Formats: sequence, C-alpha cells, structure tokens
Amino acid sequence: MLARILAIAGRMTALMLLAGVLPLCLSICVTLVWFGEKPIFRQSRVGYLGRPFTILKFRTIPEDGWPAFETRDAGRARVLHRFTSVLRRTGLDEIPQLWNVARGDMRLIGPRPLTPDDYRALPDLRALRGQVRPGMTGLAQVNGGQSLDAENKLLLDIYMIERAGPAMYAEIIARSIARCIGLTRFVLAPDDTLLQRARTHVRTRGAHAGTVGESEETGAPGATPAACGLTA
Repeated sequence: MLARILAIAGRMTALMLLAGVLPLCLSICVTLVWFGEKPIFRQSRVGYLGRPFTILKFRTIPEDGWPAFETRDAGRARVLHRFTSVLRRTGLDEIPQLWNVARGDMRLIGPRPLTPDDYRALPDLRALRGQVRPGMTGLAQVNGGQSLDAENKLLLDIYMIERAGPAMYAEIIARSIARCIGLTRFVLAPDDTLLQRARTHVRTRGAHAGTVGESEETGAPGATPAACGLTA
C-alpha cells in the first residue's frame, strides 16, 4: 500500500515539475526546430519487470548525424553543437522523461533504463534491475555518470536499490539540481569511499547468500550478488 502511495506521489510530482519547466521545454524545442531538427528523440528501453517502453529525450545529435549537418552548414553546426553540449552536460536533455515518470514507466530516482542490447548483455542482472522501475537520475549518475565503467555503475545501482533512504535520496536530488544549474560535475575516482562502500556491500551480501533488491510492488526477492558476478 505504501509503495502504491509513493508511486502515485512520484507521478503527481513529475506532472507538477513538467508544468513548471514547460517554458524551458518550449524554448529548447523552438531552438532545435530552428536548426531544422525534430526536438524529441525516442528510443526503446527496458523497464520494470523487463517490459519495453519508449524513453523521451531532447535531441542532441542531428537526425542524419553530425558529418552530414556540418557539410550542409558548418557555422550552424558549431552553434548547434555548443547548444546540445550544454543540454547533455547539465542533463537538461532528460527533461522530457518527466512524462515517462508521469506515465508510470519510470521513477524520479532509480537505476537508469538499459537499451535492449545492454539488457540482453547482462542476463544474470535482469531479475535484479527489473525489481524497480528505472529512474531519471540515480546514485551512479551523480557520482561519475558516463565516466564510470559498466561494473562501477552496476555497483552503485545495486547499492542504491539496497540501501536507498531519505538521506541518499536527498543527496541524489541535490547533486542532480547542482548538475542542472551548472554548479559542478561529479567525477568518481576508482578508490572513492562511496564506491568502496558499494563494493563492500555487494560482497557482504554475496557472502551471506542474500538477495539484492525487492520488487517495488510485490516485495519478491531479487537476484543474488553471486549471480551478478560482483562478489569476487
């Protein structure tokens, strides 16, 4: 019952946030259209319980690619590249995913949704990641993001799924806001304390033969850390 209430609250929050940033969304759309691009990029991702859904983003790569765009107009290409770089760096390209949250495909905070190819490449982790809905932002995204390799992202995802609480959520939200307004970017070194805690947590769970994560709706246990290949 509590999980249901929280899910509804999250969807209502997403709708209110979407209404609040609507002028910004319109400005971004108008700018992209001015450059001759379709503003919204759609891609298939894997969501809760392995169900596919269509994720929404602002387009940051020309539909026919950068080389073709630069051939048509090198000057406009440089301006568009700077504009889309800001969108990616600040995470503003993810704003349309508030609609995914409002629809119930995603949550505000959770592990990032995988593409079908990435999902199939991690067969032992399907049960684990499928126990919760994917999120717009998460622990890995505000502690290194794309600079992390797949294993370290996974460590932080598991740690977040298992240890998430008010303090962790507050930190993720604060860092996400800081990223959006351009205050700082967070890069996680391999020996970072948080990463070490995440690795220790997963190894401890493996040693106790426990399960990682529970279904957000059913409470069913997830996959074991040993099955994830992260206990060695």
